[in-house]
Amino acid sequence: MAKRSSVAVFIFLLAFTVYSFFQFPGFQGYEDETYNRVVENLAKGEFKTVRSGYAQIVLETPFVFFGWKLGEVLGIGVNQATHLFANFYNPFISAVTAAIFFLIAGLFTNLRRAFWAALAFAFLTMAFPYAGIGMEPTGLFFLLTSTYFLLRFGKYKDNWNLILSGALYFLLLFSKAYYFVTFPAFLVYLGLLQVTCIPARQAGYKLQATKNFIKQCVMFFLPLIIIFPVYLLANKYNFGVYFGGAYNLRVELLGGDNILFGFYGLLLSFGKSIFIYNPILILGLFFLKRFYNQHKKEAVFLVLFSLCLLLFVSWMHWWSDETWGPRYLLAFIFPPTLLLAAAKRQDFRFSGAKKTAFAVFTSFIVAWSLFMQLLGTLSRYDVFPYTFSEIHAKTGYNVVASQEYQYIPQFAPYLVNYQLIKNKILSRNDPLRYRMLYTPPMELAAKEKGREVTKEIAYDNNKYQAHVLNFWWQNVPRIPPYYFLVLYGAIFMGLFWWGRKLLKSDVDE
Repeated sequence: MAKRSSVAVFIFLLAFTVYSFFQFPGFQGYEDETYNRVVENLAKGEFKTVRSGYAQIVLETPFVFFGWKLGEVLGIGVNQATHLFANFYNPFISAVTAAIFFLIAGLFTNLRRAFWAALAFAFLTMAFPYAGIGMEPTGLFFLLTSTYFLLRFGKYKDNWNLILSGALYFLLLFSKAYYFVTFPAFLVYLGLLQVTCIPARQAGYKLQATKNFIKQCVMFFLPLIIIFPVYLLANKYNFGVYFGGAYNLRVELLGGDNILFGFYGLLLSFGKSIFIYNPILILGLFFLKRFYNQHKKEAVFLVLFSLCLLLFVSWMHWWSDETWGPRYLLAFIFPPTLLLAAAKRQDFRFSGAKKTAFAVFTSFIVAWSLFMQLLGTLSRYDVFPYTFSEIHAKTGYNVVASQEYQYIPQFAPYLVNYQLIKNKILSRNDPLRYRMLYTPPMELAAKEKGREVTKEIAYDNNKYQAHVLNFWWQNVPRIPPYYFLVLYGAIFMGLFWWGRKLLKSDVDE
């Protein structure tokens, strides 16, 4: 009998193996800053933080410490060893999050469907490329783990689950606090539980429901008794003030765009549409009605969770800088992917014209989703801003600052990555070709400065080829890459054997 825990461990090991295989040797995002701070903390016995937050400093420290000690024992460069193991942090925390997603899905369906939904989350969404970009994975871990215990409370009514949910939720203070915008979804879900827990005809129903709701809110907030003072003391120790920090979110919150403009950008623009970067979400929406019919309270929670994120990010600095996709919406991938757990095997069988068409559509969505994740994984995300910085220096036209790359297909980051990856695979150096087409406001500004409104650019991108298809195991001193290929091959074969065994066995619910 396959145990739930066994499948969760399998999901973790598979995701970690794949994520670590595609990990680049250098840091991306705030990772170098975080790594240097962890090393300094260990050397000086301090507990200082940087923009990534206290949580990532704490969680990454064991990786750096282990690399430090291993480097000393093996007599290899300590800097190389600590750098290498710090690189494994994001794949690790992202793989744990994929396993948590599986546990969430397992609350609502059989474990076989939950297994496939978890694979979709791990490899067909932005969770895949962001396993190598150190900006969001830690916050996503806390948010999804909190959600797991909340929904587990809704199913089993164990108060400890609610307390754990609150503890993990408020630990976002130490990571990505803007995820607190999802709090209305948590509150509404607790309210909906009272509707189904107490018969409406029971005498004193409203009073009892109110008491239960208040009691559950108190339990959810209970961990703040410890978490909030620790947070204030950590700030005082680090910055000399109780409120403040190294990361000024205010700069990113004040995007200044109309909320409808942000909605359009996040849903429909070429450069930042969540559905272009995560096509599998489109497929998930097909199963919203079925999921609602089976799990009404949870469906309302998922919809409200998504709307809270979408509304907030649309209002703030929605284009979320020049990173891969709309990074502020990384948590948005969770609800639509979870809806896939409501899908049944017969939905994908080839029988009848409609089902055949749906099966073809499904295959296309899955292939497109995997292709998009590979575009984000096989090339470092910083290639895009570097490329357009060079174009700016060459032409005086700042595509990133004008944010036009989000609307003009030729400037889309995935097309830049595609060109670079294609060149690397084919050993070519075809230039990136752009046709600058100014939007009306930029056209007016261009004419005032005497610039051409339409401009052809051919950009030689050979200098960034080292940022494509260049993984950590290709750069380990004194160890040939094929050693690691053999090792990874053996691990994948073992996981394949174990996965087949799990799927063939009956599932112990």
